[in-house]
Amino acid sequence: MESLAKKNIALLGMTFKANCDDTRESLSFKIKKLLEFKMARVLAHDPYISSSSPLAEVLEKADGIILGTPHREYKDIVPKVPYIDCWNFWARREK
Repeated sequence: MESLAKKNIALLGMTFKANCDDTRESLSFKIKKLLEFKMARVLAHDPYISSSSPLAEVLEKADGIILGTPHREYKDIVPKVPYIDCWNFWARREK
């Protein structure tokens, strides 16, 4: 398995559930800590959190993507790097 050290990982969606701004109990923050523990650079974006990085910048710099929360703003993204979509969010749009 390749190391995550110094890789830029885009973490899309930091809230508890889709299309809301509630971060309580969000697993995305745990994922972020685990990635940072593995020495990855985490580029977090969430359209409902004002302090997040710009989406275009996050996607441009990403070596990999994790879809943490399936916000409607992410439905048209076509990943150009390896990604994890445990929600099957991007596959559903093709049906």
